Amino acid sequence: MIFFLFFFSIISFLILNFFCKKFFFLLDKKTLRHKSLVSKDKVPMTAGVILILNLLVFNNNIFFSFFCLLIFIIGFLSDLQIIANPIKKFLIQLIIVFFFFFSFDISISSTRIFFFDNFF
Repeated sequence: MIFFLFFFSIISFLILNFFCKKFFFLLDKKTLRHKSLVSKDKVPMTAGVILILNLLVFNNNIFFSFFCLLIFIIGFLSDLQIIANPIKKFLIQLIIVFFFFFSFDISISSTRIFFFDNFF
Protein backbone atom coordinates (compact mmCIF):
# COMPACT_ATOMS: atom_id res chain seq x y z
CA MET A 1 0.00 0.00 0.00
CA ILE A 2 2.82 2.41 0.85
CA PHE A 3 4.55 1.71 -2.46
CA PHE A 4 1.29 2.38 -4.32
CA LEU A 5 0.80 5.64 -2.44
CA PHE A 6 4.36 6.73 -3.20
CA PHE A 7 4.02 5.74 -6.86
CA PHE A 8 0.66 7.53 -7.15
CA SER A 9 2.15 10.67 -5.58
CA ILE A 10 5.13 10.78 -7.93
CA ILE A 11 3.08 10.14 -11.07
CA SER A 12 0.38 12.66 -10.13
CA PHE A 13 3.05 15.23 -9.22
CA LEU A 14 4.76 14.86 -12.60
CA ILE A 15 1.51 14.99 -14.55
CA LEU A 16 0.19 17.97 -12.60
CA ASN A 17 3.46 19.89 -12.98
CA PHE A 18 3.52 19.20 -16.71
CA PHE A 19 0.00 20.53 -17.24
CA CYS A 20 0.49 23.50 -14.93
CA LYS A 21 3.58 24.63 -16.82
CA LYS A 22 1.99 23.98 -20.21
CA PHE A 23 -1.22 25.89 -19.48
CA PHE A 24 0.29 28.49 -17.08
CA PHE A 25 -1.92 27.33 -14.24
CA LEU A 26 -1.01 27.62 -10.52
CA LEU A 27 2.29 29.33 -11.28
CA ASP A 28 3.93 31.40 -8.56
CA LYS A 29 4.33 34.85 -10.08
CA LYS A 30 7.11 35.92 -7.66
CA THR A 31 5.36 39.17 -6.79
CA LEU A 32 6.99 39.38 -3.37
CA ARG A 33 10.63 40.38 -3.04
CA HIS A 34 11.66 37.44 -0.85
CA LYS A 35 10.36 34.95 -3.42
CA SER A 36 12.44 36.36 -6.27
CA LEU A 37 15.83 36.41 -4.54
CA VAL A 38 16.84 32.94 -5.68
CA SER A 39 15.21 32.60 -9.07
CA LYS A 40 13.04 34.55 -11.48
CA ASP A 41 11.48 31.37 -12.93
CA LYS A 42 7.79 30.73 -12.43
CA VAL A 43 7.40 27.63 -10.30
CA PRO A 44 4.15 25.61 -10.13
CA MET A 45 2.52 25.52 -6.71
CA THR A 46 1.53 21.88 -6.88
CA ALA A 47 3.19 20.17 -3.91
CA GLY A 48 0.36 21.07 -1.53
CA VAL A 49 -2.21 20.05 -4.12
CA ILE A 50 -0.61 16.61 -4.37
CA LEU A 51 -0.49 16.22 -0.58
CA ILE A 52 -4.13 17.18 -0.11
CA LEU A 53 -5.18 15.01 -3.06
CA ASN A 54 -3.47 12.00 -1.49
CA LEU A 55 -5.05 12.79 1.86
CA LEU A 56 -8.53 13.02 0.38
CA VAL A 57 -8.15 9.85 -1.68
CA PHE A 58 -6.44 7.57 0.83
CA ASN A 59 -7.77 8.78 4.20
CA ASN A 60 -10.94 7.26 5.65
CA ASN A 61 -11.59 9.90 8.31
CA ILE A 62 -13.74 12.56 6.64
CA PHE A 63 -13.56 15.05 9.52
CA PHE A 64 -9.76 14.93 9.64
CA SER A 65 -9.62 15.39 5.86
CA PHE A 66 -12.01 18.34 6.18
CA PHE A 67 -9.80 20.14 8.70
CA CYS A 68 -6.68 19.45 6.63
CA LEU A 69 -8.48 20.80 3.57
CA LEU A 70 -9.34 24.00 5.45
CA ILE A 71 -5.70 24.51 6.46
CA PHE A 72 -4.65 23.82 2.87
CA ILE A 73 -7.13 26.38 1.52
CA ILE A 74 -5.80 29.03 3.93
CA GLY A 75 -2.23 28.35 2.77
CA PHE A 76 -3.25 28.30 -0.87
CA LEU A 77 -5.09 31.61 -0.57
CA SER A 78 -2.03 33.02 1.16
CA ASP A 79 0.19 31.88 -1.71
CA LEU A 80 -2.15 33.59 -4.17
CA GLN A 81 -1.95 36.78 -2.06
CA ILE A 82 -5.70 36.75 -1.38
CA ILE A 83 -4.94 36.57 2.34
CA ALA A 84 -1.89 38.82 2.47
CA ASN A 85 -1.98 39.69 6.16
CA PRO A 86 -0.03 37.08 8.18
CA ILE A 87 -1.89 37.95 11.38
CA LYS A 88 -5.25 37.20 9.71
CA LYS A 89 -3.89 33.94 8.36
CA PHE A 90 -2.55 32.95 11.77
CA LEU A 91 -5.83 33.75 13.52
CA ILE A 92 -7.88 31.81 10.97
CA GLN A 93 -5.55 28.81 11.29
CA LEU A 94 -5.67 29.08 15.07
CA ILE A 95 -9.48 28.99 15.01
CA ILE A 96 -9.44 25.96 12.70
CA VAL A 97 -6.96 24.12 14.94
CA PHE A 98 -9.00 25.09 18.01
CA PHE A 99 -12.14 23.55 16.47
CA PHE A 100 -10.12 20.51 15.41
CA PHE A 101 -8.98 19.91 19.00
CA PHE A 102 -12.50 20.24 20.35
CA SER A 103 -14.10 18.16 17.59
CA PHE A 104 -11.79 15.21 18.20
CA ASP A 105 -11.63 15.73 21.97
CA ILE A 106 -7.85 16.03 21.93
CA SER A 107 -6.17 17.17 25.10
CA ILE A 108 -2.58 17.78 26.10
CA SER A 109 -2.03 16.46 29.59
CA SER A 110 1.50 17.71 30.14
CA THR A 111 3.78 20.02 28.21
CA ARG A 112 6.57 19.96 30.81
CA ILE A 113 6.50 23.73 30.74
CA PHE A 114 5.68 24.99 34.22
CA PHE A 115 3.71 28.06 33.11
CA PHE A 116 1.43 26.16 30.72
CA ASP A 117 0.87 23.18 32.97
CA ASN A 118 -0.08 25.21 36.05
CA PHE A 119 -2.05 28.11 34.58
CA PHE A 120 -3.90 26.60 31.63
